[in-house]
Amino acid sequence: MVFTIIVNLYAKDGVEEQLRAKLTEAAQINSKDAGVLGWHPMQSASDS
Repeated sequence: MVFTIIVNLYAKDGVEEQLRAKLTEAAQINSKDAGVLGWHPMQSASDS
């Protein structure tokens, strides 16, 4: 069984880089877990 989780995040102005860093850290931690098949953070092209 595979679960897909979709999360929409909205950051306050000025903390976007901090949020990106936390998502990168989470991706590194979760990708090492044997139970995780894939971790694919994506950003909308219309959001910047």
